[in-house]
Amino acid sequence: MGALSIGRRAFIQASGGTLVSSGIIGTAHAVSEEGDVILSGSVNSHEGNPMSGWQVFVASRDGPSQYIELDDTGTFSASIKPDSKYYLAFYKSPDGGYPAPVRSSVPHIDGLGDVSVGSRNVDIGTKTLPKAYPVDIRALDGGGEPAPSAEIHFYSDGFGPGYWKTFVNEAGYYQVRESDFTGVDLAGSIQVEVSFDDEEYSTNSYVDGPMTIVARSGQGITFKEDQLPEETSTVTHTTTKSTRTTTKIKSPSTSQQLTSSPTPTNDVATTTRTSGQATEGKSDEIRGFFTNGSSAEEFSFLSNPLHLTVAGFILSVFGVILELLRGK
Repeated sequence: MGALSIGRRAFIQASGGTLVSSGIIGTAHAVSEEGDVILSGSVNSHEGNPMSGWQVFVASRDGPSQYIELDDTGTFSASIKPDSKYYLAFYKSPDGGYPAPVRSSVPHIDGLGDVSVGSRNVDIGTKTLPKAYPVDIRALDGGGEPAPSAEIHFYSDGFGPGYWKTFVNEAGYYQVRESDFTGVDLAGSIQVEVSFDDEEYSTNSYVDGPMTIVARSGQGITFKEDQLPEETSTVTHTTTKSTRTTTKIKSPSTSQQLTSSPTPTNDVATTTRTSGQATEGKSDEIRGFFTNGSSAEEFSFLSNPLHLTVAGFILSVFGVILELLRGK
């Protein structure tokens, strides 16, 4: 096993008993020895893509730890000592746990759980990463000005990054070297520590959206949930407003209509009828005793108003004549 140069915060005990790996310089490579067992598995993004080229960190309290690069299929294989408990984490890092200068929905660090290994090989299967969001961490002095001399550290599920390729820029933001953005991509439970000359602040949070974390000397740490991109926010707001308007608008006529709906539902169709128009699916013909059923064609002349008027007049005259005859 090659020697490791370890920073002052490496392998500290975090709250809840989680192993923290931070400040490790260089990549440790497993040396297979007689009696070792194989620990294997694969890692996919939340979209199902294999995380090829990034790393899995395999750590143990009782022995050496190592970074294993994921192959083209997102699979790793590590030679480890038997009869021990191991803690695993994903690192969006090409080398020794340093955060890559890459912004994406893949977290820079995310815990993969732990596994107890006996005397046989273990395959943990496929681990799926959660969707990550940009998290900015900023340090300000007591007057609210940027504090680039402050130290900023973060841990995700108890695991932290190597420090030599990160820094606090002139605006007080945590930044990965060679990146054109500030902050890191994280998801789920995180811990943030910010140290000034004579004070240190530590807090826990949960990341489920873009976030800015600000530590101010003499005041502590505050959180701000950043808004989603303007375009996404606008579309969501417009859709909601449109839905509410549709359910409240009534047409000027006495019949209630959903004016913004191109195809009315069945119940709307049955209540919507304008004078002089037939309800959809029904004809305009007049129905009566003689004009309904099989006799409709034979007595169709009775549906003509003129015919009915003349017939009524003839019957009236005939009735008068009968009354006169009876009078005799």
